[in-house]
Amino acid sequence: MSNLHSDLQSWLDTATADLAEHSKMRVVEDVVRHYEEVFEERLAAGDTDRDARWRALRSLGDPQKAQKRNRRIYLTNDDMANLDFYRGSNTQKMGDFASPLGAAIVTIGLPVCLILGFFLPEVFFHPIFAGSILLFAL
Repeated sequence: MSNLHSDLQSWLDTATADLAEHSKMRVVEDVVRHYEEVFEERLAAGDTDRDARWRALRSLGDPQKAQKRNRRIYLTNDDMANLDFYRGSNTQKMGDFASPLGAAIVTIGLPVCLILGFFLPEVFFHPIFAGSILLFAL
């Protein structure tokens, strides 16, 4: 990305701010491809180098709007942190679930609860029983 025109680099920095690295790479590839296509078209149409760059950059639109759109579509750094947390890469925050015993309880306990709930709904879904299960899980 270091060989990009400074205006395009500035646009990309704004539009991809806080995106996860793989998301950022995908957006940059798409934007650069579009920019280069428009730039080449404008040169072929007789524009000067400067005008062709300006029109190619203008074709990308507002970088702040692109940033908002990109944050809705692609994974952000916060999204990746949340995924890492739930995958168990952050054992300090995971507490008991990071231990083998905690993983076994969750792995075995959830299917057992679902089966009991299916066959014994009047007992399993009783408010007092369900509340005690929730307190135990916390």
